Amino acid sequence: MKEDIDEDRLLVAAIAAVLMEESIGSYLEPSLGRGMGSSWSIDHRRSLLGRESLETSRSKRSATR
Repeated sequence: MKEDIDEDRLLVAAIAAVLMEESIGSYLEPSLGRGMGSSWSIDHRRSLLGRESLETSRSKRSATR
């Protein structure tokens, strides 16, 4: 019986911790490493994949007519 009460208290503490963190919202922010990076790094990744340079792709028209 005492063991059940301890497990219930741990469960309540875990749920409370999650709810407190959720209200802060900091866990929803992506880390800095998930970003695209600088234009230089984007351009070099594109060239490694055999695609056109970033400058060329940005200078094109957005819609074909």
